[in-house]
Amino acid sequence: MTIKKVLKKVSLILIILLFLVTLTALGSVIFEMANGREPSIFGYRLYYVLTDSMTPNLQVGDFILSRTIRNEEDLSNIKVGDVVTFIGNSGVQNGKIITHRVVQVYPEAEEGFIKTQGDKPGSPMDAPVSLANVRAVQRAHLPILGQTFTFLRATSWLIIILICVIIVAFAVPAVLKKIKTDKAKSD
Repeated sequence: MTIKKVLKKVSLILIILLFLVTLTALGSVIFEMANGREPSIFGYRLYYVLTDSMTPNLQVGDFILSRTIRNEEDLSNIKVGDVVTFIGNSGVQNGKIITHRVVQVYPEAEEGFIKTQGDKPGSPMDAPVSLANVRAVQRAHLPILGQTFTFLRATSWLIIILICVIIVAFAVPAVLKKIKTDKAKSD
C-alpha cells in the first residue's frame, strides 16, 4: 500500500470521526434543550468574559469552560473559592449573567444561597444569590481561545480570512482536477 493510499484512508477516517463527534455534540445540545435546560455540549458550556470584574484571574475577552448545573447534587458541591456563573437576582445585576467567585455558602437556608464577589481588588460583595440561579461552575480557563476569538472578530482580519477560504475553496478542486488530468494523460 502506498503512502498516498494510507493518507487517503487516514483522512477519510478522521473526517468520519469529526462528523460523528459533531453529530453527537449536536444531539447533546438538542437533548438539553428538549429537557428544558440551557444548551450545553456533554454538560459543559463556554462563557465569554465581558467585564474586568474578575481581573487579574480572568481578563476581558477570555473564555471559561464551565460544567452546567444539572441537579441538586451539583448545587450541593458548590464551595467557597469556586467560580460560578449565575443569573443576578437584584439591583444592577438583576437578570444578567454574572461570573464571580463564591466567598460564602449558606446551604442550610430554606432554598440555599451563596455570596459572591469579583476578584478585582476592591470589588464589592454581590447580593446573596439563590442556588436556583446558579447555572455553571468553572472548570477551565481558556485565554488563548478568547484571544483567538477577539482576533477573528476584528473586521479586517475576518475579510482577509474569508477571501483566503474562498480562494482555497476554488483553487484546491481545480488543482486536484489538473493533477488527475495530467496523471490520466501520462498513463
